[in-house]
Amino acid sequence: MAALALLPAFAIGIAAAPQAQAADTIFWVHPADSHRDHGRGSFATYGDLLTAYDDSADGMSVCLNVQGKGQASKKNEYVTVCTSSGKGTSKSKSFNFAEGTTLKITAWMHYADSNSVVYEGETYYGHA
Repeated sequence: MAALALLPAFAIGIAAAPQAQAADTIFWVHPADSHRDHGRGSFATYGDLLTAYDDSADGMSVCLNVQGKGQASKKNEYVTVCTSSGKGTSKSKSFNFAEGTTLKITAWMHYADSNSVVYEGETYYGHA
């Protein structure tokens, strides 16, 4: 990880890996403090891929939301992905955001059976 910042509910870091034409920036999100090992998520700018990972049998799902201007619609779009199958599972979703658009990346954990949001994360801003 190139950088790591601790926020009240989530820790956010940035890592970069070289690609053929450009650098891929991956934004990582982890629950902080006592829930740090319960889940994690990433948003990769190469392919605009959003992935949530569930790392604990705690009854909670890990969710990530990315908001930014869509390539096709040229409008503000929301893309959300949540795990739902329990420990050791992940779920991914991709979306074509306009290149260079500012993205609002938010992560949280919630109890899937009651849809109660817990450990809501801080918002991070990056670029597609």
